[in-house]
Amino acid sequence: MSVFYGDPIWEKLFSSRSWGKYPSEEAIRFFMYVKKRLGKESPRALDIGCGRGAISWFMAKNGAEVSSIDGAPSALKDVNSIFREFNVDSTPETVLGDITNPAKFLSGKFDIMIDHYSICHNHREKVINAFSEYSGLMDKGGFIMTCGFGSKTTDFGNGMHIAGDSFTNSPNGENGTITFFTRDELDSVLEKSGFSIEYHENILMDRNGAIIEKMITAGRKI
Repeated sequence: MSVFYGDPIWEKLFSSRSWGKYPSEEAIRFFMYVKKRLGKESPRALDIGCGRGAISWFMAKNGAEVSSIDGAPSALKDVNSIFREFNVDSTPETVLGDITNPAKFLSGKFDIMIDHYSICHNHREKVINAFSEYSGLMDKGGFIMTCGFGSKTTDFGNGMHIAGDSFTNSPNGENGTITFFTRDELDSVLEKSGFSIEYHENILMDRNGAIIEKMITAGRKI
């Protein structure tokens, strides 16, 4: 059996589905904004919970030296082929590891980090620890974007309660564990981890009657 990290649901999903090829608008907007702010031609960038590498190939295509970490080997096995599909000349560093314990699997310092709805799929205490460790892996003045879900989301409070606002086994059966934060709570976690807040975005989406509140936060290492 392959070694995997985190909730086994993600290895199951990536082994049975072909998805995650294109980066989201929020990821594109953030990366282009902070790359210009940094003023570096080849910033070192980390794709946290990279899946098949949708954000990884985009960052590499736009000049970044990319590392991609995920806990699901079925996701990582397709990263290099996605790079070739989009004619990216470079090859990313792919790391199979626990995204809530990154210091064990990654080394060096990063300028840019993107967490695209990945860290939030863990127990609250692991989420908090993760941000602290990512701060330690970032150069001063570097930027992080984290995307999660707010309490206006239809699934908030459903499933089995774990701790705080962490739940598992939601009705749709495809989310595994999710930790929800309020805006003030998330800002506090990031600030205690050594980040100042650059900007917030909250987006409400209606998917066939199911509401999803996307909480997007950009921070900078102090």
